Amino acid sequence: MRGEAGFSLIEMLVTLTIMALITTLAVLTGFGSSGSLPAEVDRFAAAIASARDLALVENRTVALELSDDGYRVSVLRRISTAPEIVHIVPWQQGTSVSTETGQLPTVVTFDSVGLTDPAQLTFYKDGASENVSISQSGEIRRSADDQ
Repeated sequence: MRGEAGFSLIEMLVTLTIMALITTLAVLTGFGSSGSLPAEVDRFAAAIASARDLALVENRTVALELSDDGYRVSVLRRISTAPEIVHIVPWQQGTSVSTETGQLPTVVTFDSVGLTDPAQLTFYKDGASENVSISQSGEIRRSADDQ
């Protein structure tokens, strides 16, 4: 009946998809027992992929803000000016990150179709470094350098 209040099937599926993406982000970033640099970069790569997917599913801009302490994922809403923070992840002890310009904080923003400005990041930990490049489509390329 049309007069009954409730959720449509589409609304329920979108909600379940969003919940699955957020759960994936939480699981991949929260349970890193290994403190190695490759594990840290794996967690970050999963966060980038989840942020891009969230932007596509929500049809909203999603920002991944990197700082000296870690990174946070926020969904930028059209109506309100305050972003909805989805997840905050601190770097493992001893991990540091730099950009091409050396400036932190920096923001990787995915628009509603999953595109971003390309970015180059370098992760450092225990004398090792790993370069991460993010393409305009959100694809991640990694290359490790031992110092």
